[in-house]
Amino acid sequence: MVNYLLDTHTLLWLSENSSNLSNKALKELRNTENILSVSIISFWELTIKVNIGKLKTKVSIKNLYNQTIKHDIQILQLKYNHINKYETLALHHRDPFDRMIIAQAQIEKMTIMTKDKNFSEYNVSILW
Repeated sequence: MVNYLLDTHTLLWLSENSSNLSNKALKELRNTENILSVSIISFWELTIKVNIGKLKTKVSIKNLYNQTIKHDIQILQLKYNHINKYETLALHHRDPFDRMIIAQAQIEKMTIMTKDKNFSEYNVSILW
């Protein structure tokens, strides 16, 4: 059993049955023994990007959130210790949403399921 934190694009691609997901990621997503989580930060990121026209999605953010709950993907809430960890992270990755996901994964000892190679600059476990 592995406790995974899905990066925002991983959640979106999963909801859209996208071929962008790696075979390794698909295998782990389908393994019912794994614990899947997504950060509430991902929903904030998606909402902002949709609102400013930077992203088009096949499903509304509300429906994506409801699908997440329906499929037993846990929602990782933002906690103060995540913010403290974020403050200490080096600026290898400039995206504030991704850096918060990294901070959360470090604090919660989770493996991040991401295609983003910039995550490897941090002391965090990654699967793709």
